[in-house]
Amino acid sequence: MSKYRPKTLDDIVGQDTVKSVCKIVVAAAKKKGEPLGHMMFGGPSGFGKTTFCEALANEMGSNLIQTNAVSISTISRVKSYIEKVREGDILFIDEFHALSQKVCEFLYTIMEDFR
Repeated sequence: MSKYRPKTLDDIVGQDTVKSVCKIVVAAAKKKGEPLGHMMFGGPSGFGKTTFCEALANEMGSNLIQTNAVSISTISRVKSYIEKVREGDILFIDEFHALSQKVCEFLYTIMEDFR
């Protein structure tokens, strides 16, 4: 995490609609005492996807586990990241669109089962 990157949702400049939705989701999760649900951020480079993930992790007091799709080209490789994730942690996969179909299907199964 960069020391210059915003630490909380309130620190983020711009993206007001996304920020507003994220604040609602964080407040609801905290009120229920549950981790955040699955989320996907899309947009061109520089739109703040990584910044939002880092801010969400900070807001929830969670660990952020970060990787890039290029480094998880096989199911066994993605499993090594999944095994690091504990309840409440956030797994951020940058460049998600670059994942193979096989890896995507594996991840979708995990997400559908809320595991």
